[in-house]
Amino acid sequence: MQDLLAKTLEIYSRFLPSFTEVGAKYDLRNAHNVFAIERRIPRISWANIFGPSYVEKYGREFLLAAPGFRTKELKDGSILYQVTRHFLLTAEDVDRGPPPEVVEGYFRRHPEVRRIVYRPVLLRDFLPRQRRSAGRANPSRRTTTDLIRWAEDAVSVFGDRFGIVLDYSPESLRKMDDAVSTYFEEGEEPLPTTALPIGAYVGEVVRVNLGGDRRIVKRFVEGTSASLEVWYEAAVRSSRN
Repeated sequence: MQDLLAKTLEIYSRFLPSFTEVGAKYDLRNAHNVFAIERRIPRISWANIFGPSYVEKYGREFLLAAPGFRTKELKDGSILYQVTRHFLLTAEDVDRGPPPEVVEGYFRRHPEVRRIVYRPVLLRDFLPRQRRSAGRANPSRRTTTDLIRWAEDAVSVFGDRFGIVLDYSPESLRKMDDAVSTYFEEGEEPLPTTALPIGAYVGEVVRVNLGGDRRIVKRFVEGTSASLEVWYEAAVRSSRN
């Protein structure tokens, strides 16, 4: 990834894109509109290059002050923002920071940022399955890294098993509601291995979009009357008040 970033910087001046990212964790719908036309920052990747139009919209000083390993102004006025030195991170790396809530919180301060996601890439996700399982022995210890991993587990399972794309948007909770109603028996309490990833994902949607902190068993037991989407909308109203 370091070599890829170096090559990206080497050829960047030939193309001068409005926004460049290295190490993105998920695809965006209508990415051309998001980046080239609307100049939005919906996510932060491991390394990001904000072109001059982004610098003009968000401010040179604001982008240069972003928390992380390094920020650097390039010759054409673009700004490189690299969150961490290494691409693959251990749990200790994530806890040392900057953790996702700090990165997201910083960019959320800007009035032009509606919602934003930063997902560091965890080394454990690339380890053999036996070693990954060994790291899950204590479910009561819920660190930032655990919550990120569980949320990403939900994203993977819903994508692989049900063909549903979860992108940490409020709209994704409707998809999750529909999937729970379709694929799970109403009134049956879920196993922790089901509830924890879904709960972590819902908590991340709240945190990413509302800036809040971390209801899942109730949804399975009570059915659609305990809709995740309706609960989120109530949280939105509460945050506005």
